[in-house]
Amino acid sequence: MSTLQTAVPLEELHKNQLNMNVGSLVSWARQGQADFDPPYQRKKVWGLRRRRLLVYSLLRGLAVGTITVNRRDSARFSAPGYERHKSPAWAVIDGKQRWQTIVMFSVGELSVPMSWWEPKALTGEFEETDDGPYVRYSQLTMRGQVAFDSSTIPYDEVSVPSIEEEERVFELINFGGVPQGEEDGDI
Repeated sequence: MSTLQTAVPLEELHKNQLNMNVGSLVSWARQGQADFDPPYQRKKVWGLRRRRLLVYSLLRGLAVGTITVNRRDSARFSAPGYERHKSPAWAVIDGKQRWQTIVMFSVGELSVPMSWWEPKALTGEFEETDDGPYVRYSQLTMRGQVAFDSSTIPYDEVSVPSIEEEERVFELINFGGVPQGEEDGDI
């Protein structure tokens, strides 16, 4: 069994805590500024129901969990293949499924029930499903799109210098707090 002892007393990991609007997260992802696949990250594990419920929660203003990133471009970060001016600025340590769901909805890869939106937020276009009419982001009026884009999600930026430190933060968030769940069956 490995020890939990440390050579020196623990120091607080400094972080920048924000409430980020989802429109910014979508923009950064589309610009290639986020690395969603560091080696310690899980593969895609959320199914459609959980993804849709995240959109629901954002629209209701509920707490959905924090997205934690390493701000590699300001962390004196070093790893094989990493080039500061060519690699993504942020590595997603925790919140990959949430961030990718936000992007999926914004680019039209995910639809949600039409009933969640007030009539002024809808263009009138929809898709009929077994669960009734569903809409995609592109089927919302500007008012509806702005309502989604201005939703906020807790966002923490840390600055750690290596993949190993990123993985340590990932493990502490996921196993020192609430353990990760099983893979969804409807992926």
